[in-house]
Formats: sequence, structure tokens, C-alpha cells
Amino acid sequence: MELREIKRKIHRITHWIRMDTEMPVLYEYIGALKPGETYLEIGTGPTACSSIFAALSAADGVNVHTVDNAAMWIPRGISAEEYERKVRAHFDHYDLGERIIFHVEDSVTMEWDAPIHVLFIDGEHSYPSVKADIEKWTPFVPVGCVVLFHDCADHAGVKRAVNEMTRPDDAWEELDGGEGDSSLCVFRRCK
Repeated sequence: MELREIKRKIHRITHWIRMDTEMPVLYEYIGALKPGETYLEIGTGPTACSSIFAALSAADGVNVHTVDNAAMWIPRGISAEEYERKVRAHFDHYDLGERIIFHVEDSVTMEWDAPIHVLFIDGEHSYPSVKADIEKWTPFVPVGCVVLFHDCADHAGVKRAVNEMTRPDDAWEELDGGEGDSSLCVFRRCK
């Protein structure tokens, strides 16, 4: 599906991804995935906008996963059951209930054993949470594949964890630093 058509389709969903600067970046990487490859997102959110966007952007046969345990939404007055119901209703509204695999569990303790070709980390934004997601999920990203972080420029915890990930041994090449009207940072695994 063309980017302009996807934007038109989802424009009414409340979302935190900037349509003009961040969605084109996500679309570039998700759209390049081939059948059998995997997109995995940490942090679904009650409107599931980025998950829906990913499923609409990906070719048929691309595995689209999203992970969220709902814990960060409970203090905002949404029970875990209500959260899951809302998310699944959004998927169904776009006829994507079968397309998106929704893991309602903690991202750090969840079992996983497959390569992730595009990893999008947009969960809880504290330094310990982002660092835990990086440590858990980046080992599944093969050489040549990418990890994207949302709110990289806007949140100190995200920025600090990302800086630590990319510093040690040149295993990551920065493709987009999230400057200007975007806070989406993109890194490709080099080794």
C-alpha cells in the first residue's frame, strides 16, 4: 500500500508518530521487508497506530509482531483487560486482527528465538526500561538489519540507553539521528 494511502487510512487514529517526518522513515524500512522476515515493535499503545501502520506498510507474508504488557496504561485508568480489548478492536477495525500478532506480556521476560529484521523500540521511556529492551531484543537483529527508537531526541532515558548501545564496539551504524522534526533514531547492525 502506498504511504499516502496509509496516512489517509489511519489519519483519525490518535498517535504519537509524526505523519510527515517519522512515518516515511518507518515506511522505508518496513516496506523493504520480504515475506518471511519479521517486524517487531515494543510498546503498542492503546490506539496501536504504529502497529497498524506497520501491518499496512509491510508486504504480504511479513511477520508483524507487537509487544506490550499494558502496565504503563493502568495508572492512566485503563485496566489490562480494557487495554487489550481496545487494541484488538483497533486491529479489527482495520481488518488486521489476523495480520498482527499481539503479545500481551512483559517485553523483557517474553520468550523469543527468531531473527528480527526491523525492531522498533517505543515502550516505556525510562533509562532502565529502554536499556532492558535493548539488551533483550538487539541480539535478535542480524547484521544488515535495523533497530529504530522513538523519542530518541526528546527523552533523556531513551537517548542515554541508545548512546550506550552504540558506543562500545562500532557494532551499530547510525542512519538517522532524529534531528529536526523527528525523534526517530535508526541504527543498522554492522557486526
